[in-house]
Amino acid sequence: AVRFPEVEVFARRVSSMALGVLSGVCPRGPVRQVASLVCQCTGSLARAISARALSRGTANGAAAAQVATTIRARMDSLVVGHAELKRAITLGIVAREHVYVEGPPGVGKTMLAEVAAEATSLDFYFYQMHRDTRLQEMVGNSVIVREVDATGGEVIRQKNEPGGMVTAELCVLDDVSRAPGEALNILLRILNERKFGGDPIPLLCAIATANPADDAYYNEPLDPANMDRFALQVQASGLIQQQCWDDAANVIQLFASHSGGVANGTDEVVESVSRELLDAAYAELQAVEVTTDVAQHLVAFLHLLTTRFGLTEHNSLLTDRTFLVKAIKILKAQACVTGRDRTAPEDIEVLSFLTTFRVPPAIHLKIPSILADIVERKIAPPAALAPSRGALAGSEELLTTKGTASTSNSPDTGQAASAEAGEDVVMSPRHPVPKRLMLDKVDTGQPPTSADPEQDQVKTLLQRLSRGKGKL
Repeated sequence: AVRFPEVEVFARRVSSMALGVLSGVCPRGPVRQVASLVCQCTGSLARAISARALSRGTANGAAAAQVATTIRARMDSLVVGHAELKRAITLGIVAREHVYVEGPPGVGKTMLAEVAAEATSLDFYFYQMHRDTRLQEMVGNSVIVREVDATGGEVIRQKNEPGGMVTAELCVLDDVSRAPGEALNILLRILNERKFGGDPIPLLCAIATANPADDAYYNEPLDPANMDRFALQVQASGLIQQQCWDDAANVIQLFASHSGGVANGTDEVVESVSRELLDAAYAELQAVEVTTDVAQHLVAFLHLLTTRFGLTEHNSLLTDRTFLVKAIKILKAQACVTGRDRTAPEDIEVLSFLTTFRVPPAIHLKIPSILADIVERKIAPPAALAPSRGALAGSEELLTTKGTASTSNSPDTGQAASAEAGEDVVMSPRHPVPKRLMLDKVDTGQPPTSADPEQDQVKTLLQRLSRGKGKL
């Protein structure tokens, strides 16, 4: 049951402790010699146990768990905190789905993406996008080639020298939203179909980072078509903003000590994951059984979002591609990284990674509690779902929310703060939508009085506004 990353971390800690103990009783020269010897011995032991544990784990069908443990250990060794972001990146690599990370500068988005990429043995490509990004910088340049044909004549033709984006197996695209439309449009097919110019490319996973879509950062959001290519989405924030003071103190101590900011106290890193192990993990994922109750929970969740919260194509991004196809892969990945060959009801909590920027922020704040209610069967399957206000078992307002809300993985800290303060939070779509009147759906508890539900919503909203009970 021994996992090799823990063994190696333990070995490093032993060598670090030995160095600390010997520093008080030995001259400096012998300390370095003994410390070097301890590091060599514990390193050899760790590698030997690693190889044995790896072969045994893979033989027993635990390749996905090995991949997740190794990648997570690598990230933990270099970055403190950010547990949800680490989990999303790990699931993305195992499921071979793309990950989008948005957050302010200096919170570790790019570093975590690079560390995760380096934890694998995949061909890795990093690109810093900018306003003047040229398409050729990512996909390669066209060159003129002169060749001799079979008859001895000369042939001149155009040939594309492939760039990093179409040759890498794992890409990190930093500041992706700053790229111009020409470059982003090409990403549509590359990310979704893993093809360029009709030819398949080896890309398995792309991790994109961006600053918040806010005027303060001179940044705009990705358009919905590009955003939907990233199955997993995470809103990142710093340890200070999250008020994770224990982790903050740990970072200060690390950078104040001799370790120079390395979380495990040594410059060594955990061994990388081989492509063979990644392929074995993906084979395990494909063999995972999606149980009937999990499938029903997924349908109940989508039914609730569309009927209870009134989410449509005009105020959300609930696509069949993401929630009927890619969601299954994410659920399977969650099962196999925990060592199971079939999904369990609690696995649906990972669906919160899919809604971060696909639903209005105030609804996303409720997703964890909604999913928990579904697992506990407080919300009935669609066939038995009643249209009453009790469907959420007390967790409540449709497009206006009051009370305390969790801010984990929240795409809008401002709305979270308003919810905490008990103020009304009026929802709006996260991404640009067609220019039309965006009205919050108002739940009156009464059936529509005409054939046009939107007209009824307008009338009801105007009545509430006239009484001072609504917001436009």
